[in-house]
Amino acid sequence: MIPAPDKSSGFTLIEVVIAMFIGAFIVVAAYLALDGAQSQQRQVDTVANRLKAIQFAVNSLEQDLEYLSPRPVRDGFGDRVPLLRGKSDDADSYLELTRGQWRNPANLPRSNLQHLRYYLEDGTLMREHWLFVDRADDSEGVRRELLTGVEELEVEFYDGERWLDNWLAESVLERDTADMPRAVRITLHLDSEGAIIRTVPVFGGHFAK
Repeated sequence: MIPAPDKSSGFTLIEVVIAMFIGAFIVVAAYLALDGAQSQQRQVDTVANRLKAIQFAVNSLEQDLEYLSPRPVRDGFGDRVPLLRGKSDDADSYLELTRGQWRNPANLPRSNLQHLRYYLEDGTLMREHWLFVDRADDSEGVRRELLTGVEELEVEFYDGERWLDNWLAESVLERDTADMPRAVRITLHLDSEGAIIRTVPVFGGHFAK
């Protein structure tokens, strides 16, 4: 007669070790899969945020140029400043202008004109503006970091015949609008993405020849 199996007997040590090994393997595999997915998502988010920053900086430049105002301003010493000026230089590239249609939802006591400047500082594209167009000597601008990882800011001005790497004509102080460029070309040389180029026409009878 065959004896009945002992129902009180449990798993053997080998069976327990094998079960623990399989469970640990499943946990490690799940962790690696989750970590890989999270790492991939972080990379996607980094790229997306970078693209958003580039788009915001480019849109800011284009919009400011599109709203270029015909009003010259006075600097901190009382001297009149041209409507538009700038230059391309490895050490000191900049673009300076006065734009209109500056929104004022808080109804602050200021004009809808804004005098501003773009320049590079330690590889970062900066935008600086002043609360008042005609500013005092000691007035400080409001600075904002627009885009990091910028190797070079290149500004060019089209006079109807050729592209110039600077625009410092003093004749615009007398509102000689023929001395305004017909277009401005901005090139941002980025560390990883290469060159981003935008050409903005200078619209309107006030400016274009």
